Amino acid sequence: MKLFLHTLEENRMEKEGPRRWAPVLFLFVTWVGLFHASLLGRGVFYYRDILQNYRPLLATLRTAIGSARLPWWNPYLGLGQPLMANPNYLILHPNSFLLAFFPVDYSTTLSILLGTALALAGTFALLRDLEYSRVSSLTGACAFGLSGLFLSLGNLPNLLASASWLPLCLLLLRRFWRRPSAFRGLAAALGTGLLCISAEVATLFAFGLIGAAMTLHGEQGKQPEERFPAAGRRLWQLVWIWVAGALIAAVQWLPFTELLSRSRRGEGFIYEIAAKWSFHPIRFLEFLVPGLFGNPTSVDIRENWGLDFFATGFPFFLSVYVGPLVILLAIGCLVKRPSPMEKALLGAILASLLLALGSHTPLHAFLYSGIPGFDTIRYPVRFLLGAQLALAILAARGLDKVFLSGSGERGGGRSMQAIRWGSLTAVIISLLLVLSGGTGSISRVLAARMVSPAVADRVLTPLEGAFRSGILRVAMLCAATYLVLYLYRRGRLGRSLSAGSILLILGVDLFLANRGVNPIEPPDFYAQPLPIVSFLRAQGGEYRVQREERPDGVRIRMPDPSVSWGYAWDRATLSRATPMEFGIRMGYGKRTDYLDLARPARFYQRAGELDGGDRVRLLCRSGVKFLLSYRDLSGWNGLREVASLGARSDPPIRLYELPCAMPRAYAVGGVRLVETPEEAFELMVSDRFDPSTVVALESTREQAGFPVPASIPCRVVVDEPGRVEMEVRAAQPGYAVLLENRYPGWKAWVDGKESSIHAANGLFQAVAVPAGNHRVRFEYRPRYLLRSGLLSFLGLVLGGVGLPILGKLGTRVFLGARTGVPVPTTGSR
Repeated sequence: MKLFLHTLEENRMEKEGPRRWAPVLFLFVTWVGLFHASLLGRGVFYYRDILQNYRPLLATLRTAIGSARLPWWNPYLGLGQPLMANPNYLILHPNSFLLAFFPVDYSTTLSILLGTALALAGTFALLRDLEYSRVSSLTGACAFGLSGLFLSLGNLPNLLASASWLPLCLLLLRRFWRRPSAFRGLAAALGTGLLCISAEVATLFAFGLIGAAMTLHGEQGKQPEERFPAAGRRLWQLVWIWVAGALIAAVQWLPFTELLSRSRRGEGFIYEIAAKWSFHPIRFLEFLVPGLFGNPTSVDIRENWGLDFFATGFPFFLSVYVGPLVILLAIGCLVKRPSPMEKALLGAILASLLLALGSHTPLHAFLYSGIPGFDTIRYPVRFLLGAQLALAILAARGLDKVFLSGSGERGGGRSMQAIRWGSLTAVIISLLLVLSGGTGSISRVLAARMVSPAVADRVLTPLEGAFRSGILRVAMLCAATYLVLYLYRRGRLGRSLSAGSILLILGVDLFLANRGVNPIEPPDFYAQPLPIVSFLRAQGGEYRVQREERPDGVRIRMPDPSVSWGYAWDRATLSRATPMEFGIRMGYGKRTDYLDLARPARFYQRAGELDGGDRVRLLCRSGVKFLLSYRDLSGWNGLREVASLGARSDPPIRLYELPCAMPRAYAVGGVRLVETPEEAFELMVSDRFDPSTVVALESTREQAGFPVPASIPCRVVVDEPGRVEMEVRAAQPGYAVLLENRYPGWKAWVDGKESSIHAANGLFQAVAVPAGNHRVRFEYRPRYLLRSGLLSFLGLVLGGVGLPILGKLGTRVFLGARTGVPVPTTGSR
């Protein structure tokens, strides 16, 4: 009867008014409004990972597609490394298939736009499946998809690619629970596999946490002996869906685990890095006050006073603004007989917030030291994602409790009272803060915590202005909410119009507060001339470039304070992953995801402790011909300046040529046996070692070696990512050497016959060649293709065939074992 009344009231609410689809149209118009400039081609996204990592990757994939090559190997970063094995590159994600139809810039734009649209539509469909009304479902969709936190993911494509699918995956999970079948099991497993492919821990955590909470849906009013077995059955199915999804994602996970074990990240982060970007308690104010830290797209301290507050000058999420209305609706949901699921969602919010606080609580340090593998996870603030979705679900349910109480009463419900009085209280407190000067006092406290005393006076006025306007915003929103509820209670507004007004207030608020979270630049942003890049590309791609890290105190000369000039500078100086876009091979370097290989990283770290001559020898013997440096190295160790960016930075960045650079592939006749990588490193920096005639091998199987040092003529005839062929004319036996990181999966053939690869000079690859003319081919073929493919197929079988069987088995285990508890049919809700 209760469900019948709820459905009856819902239908009446949806049929009222001349435009049933007005809320959906509103959501679509809001989405278009947020991204209209990009949709019309008037701007391009550039902020953060878009320019530094994601767009260069798309350019590389586009080139691979054009040449009909599989993107196995990445020769452009860190002396070469696996490409598809890195889940941050999203090669196996549906977003990458956009490249088959659209150019790079538009693919980048579409991945962000479609990801946001998918989150909005998926959340709406999930809430409708939870039997919430249409208007409430749209309210929850806005609360999640238009929140500052979610829209900030547009600047972090790998997180967006995972988070945008989260509501849809939860929907597929629920539909399988309701009626287990082969099709629904396969769909749920595929959705979970898509989350696993992205390897985004925060999204997987949110999926498990909210999925576990949803196991309690529909158990309101039941006795514990009836409620918990049903939840146990769904939890059993959730675990097996997760297993099936992980198996489907094995095509990504197996190569990734191998890469992780050989990378710096696999060694674990130090605590300072693992806890970086912990959610600071001050940012709780930003849930209510947008722009609390200023404009993060500016480098002017008067516009972006968060420059001193955040360790890197800007936050991980550009905004975490939720808005007072979403919080009030969630409170309204919880004060009126919260269901077991709603209580569990509150627990999920608290658990997510606790993890997001990171180093600001002792829990994070305990998990870091006590749980194996936790030290490979960084940026705790990401765990806010689960809290945001759970809050959106509670807010949607809160709106239903206000307008679909089932009793027809207009003012007696606890949810209505909580939201009305909460709104009125917020209005009163906000006005008292403004009129009494309390905003100024709080602003001074915030300024003391955010910035150094030297600049506190400069930021106090704009900070106080932003805080005052934010408090007034809270007052206006809460006053509008109170007015709508007052008119509804008095019978001046109907259910549909009242609920639609709440949706309109919430949507407009989030739109206005977060419309700048995905900053853009004019369409010609990526077409700006890059002198150093043009020079390097004219030299050909045989040699590598080494870029020194930017020292402290470097000042980039910008015509305006926009942070976009800093990103343009990174692109012009080949920072992060930008060299991939231009096909420029780089030498040693630190990846922002710490998935660069550990041994080269240790080599270059040790070289930094030596004098300049030793470092130059290591670079030359690694095939590095050009060096980008902010230091003046003219005449140092034979270096010659060949290009610079002039006065665009202080000090200017210069490009130097290293005359001693070894070619990418060559052949030698002499062998020096070493037992450890440390011995190889000592040879690489020693002036008594000549790599043009001798190669250092980490091998005990070549004890005889080739004792005659000699340089053997060699010519590269094929040079593609992951495949190099050379012609060797050897008057004596020797070794063909390829200056590419030695990594499992590389194979070599001499005249078509497979030959063993040896570790050369501590880092690279060498294969023995007998005397005479030979054709040597090196090629990278991932080791786990067959194994991971079989596991993925097993996951598909488990999803389509095994999950329904396991679901029925779980029903018998958790329900059938209890005497007197009926086993529900597969079609029950």
